[in-house]
Parts: sequence; structure tokens; C-alpha cells
Amino acid sequence: IATTLAILAIGFKAYTQPTSVGRDINSYELKLATPFTKKGFEGKSLTKNFQQKMDTAYFHIKGLFVFNPALFTLQMFDPNQQAKISFHRDFWHKSEHNMDTDLQGGLIYNFTAAGDVGIRIIAPRGAKYQITVWMGNEIIPTMPSPFKKNKK
Repeated sequence: IATTLAILAIGFKAYTQPTSVGRDINSYELKLATPFTKKGFEGKSLTKNFQQKMDTAYFHIKGLFVFNPALFTLQMFDPNQQAKISFHRDFWHKSEHNMDTDLQGGLIYNFTAAGDVGIRIIAPRGAKYQITVWMGNEIIPTMPSPFKKNKK
């Protein structure tokens, strides 16, 4: 019975990750490796161009932290082509947020998340677009001291 439980636990863990759901879904990892050093926006980023090969493309971002702000942008090279974008946390068949590109073919989405996030893009085959992902450094709010200085 312990072996059965171990197999079920391993299978469930693999199934809950958006990057490994379904054998026919291969998602591309958007690796945030480039340091972004603009004052006030320090963090990591990635900007990359893609061409839609199928009706649906899958991407994922690993290692997000809830205290780090994040930004996802998508810009279609041809603004007449539209795309539908959905964000997924645990399963590819259940989306957390669904959005469409605007009339200029763009989308900007600010978010925070912990762990991995899956991104599904539905666009016409052959459509070209640019994705930018930025994750800022951890936000640490300043806490006022509970102690007051004596004024003499």
C-alpha cells in the first residue's frame, strides 16, 4: 500500500505542475536571466520574439515569488492579428486569468505569483509577437520602529 501511495503522490505532483500536464503539451520556459538595472525597476527580465507554429502555444515561468512584482507584455508585430492569452497555476485546463490583445495588438499584465505560472497563447498560425517578462526584486516595506526616541 505504501508503494501505491508513493506512486499516486508522484503522479499527482507531476499532474499539478502546469509545465508537465499532458504528454502532448510542450511548454517553452521563459527564463528570467537578464539583469534589469533601471533605478526603481531592478530585477530580472526576458524579451524574446516568437512565431506561432500551431493554433496554441504554451509557455511557463519558473520560480516566481509572491513578494516580487511581475509584468508580462505581449506585442503582436501585425496589430491586425489578435491573440487570446490565459494564465494558469495548477492545470492547463483551468485558467486563472483570460485576456485578449488590444486594438494595437498589445497586452500588459501586472501580477504576483508564487512558484510556476503557465501561459497559453492562442493566435493565428504564423503570427509573430514579442514577449517581455520582468520580475522585480523583492519588495520589503519599511517598518516604523515601535520605540520612540526621547527628546531632551
